[in-house]
Amino acid sequence: MTCPNYVLDEDGDYVCECGDEGRICEVCAFEEAAFWANAWRISPLSERDPEQYEQDMRDAGRGHLLPP
Repeated sequence: MTCPNYVLDEDGDYVCECGDEGRICEVCAFEEAAFWANAWRISPLSERDPEQYEQDMRDAGRGHLLPP
């Protein structure tokens, strides 16, 4: 599913030209949301929740591996 109006602008960035007043269309919004949802899913716990990650490491006896 790709937007037919997703084109390169003068700066070399891809933009959606079918939205109103600078907003992107539904197709592009869906694809962007899917991209960020996937990025969140594959990110490690240390990036998503650093405090929980540190606590889990301490609970597992690996607190000495954490940065000071």
